[in-house]
Amino acid sequence: MQDDQEVAPPPVRVGNVTLDLARREVVIAGAYSWQPQRLQFRVLLTLARNVGRLVTFERIMRVLYPPGDEEIIPADRTIIPVVISRIRANLEAGGADLEIRNLRGEGYILGAIAARPVRGVPRRVDA
Repeated sequence: MQDDQEVAPPPVRVGNVTLDLARREVVIAGAYSWQPQRLQFRVLLTLARNVGRLVTFERIMRVLYPPGDEEIIPADRTIIPVVISRIRANLEAGGADLEIRNLRGEGYILGAIAARPVRGVPRRVDA
């Protein structure tokens, strides 16, 4: 092995979702592959590295627009829900076993999909 060869960073795995940092690619359940836009990848990677923990709006803004980034920083946080919405759509389309939950006014949490009752089907009640 030569000294000048770069070693690819290891992928980040959460549930059935794998983030390939070298290729900026997301693979879900080994089958669904998606190459998110740069800002989407930054946010998803931050959420994945903090799975189960709150990632505040302020932290997401720093991830979206780090110091020295040439992009124009928006005056407000309205871009965050747009980015999150696009990530959610792709996670759902690929059958990810993860979801992004919003903690109103605070930020987002990436975690396992919470069990939800099926609508229209009565729950069994044992007396």
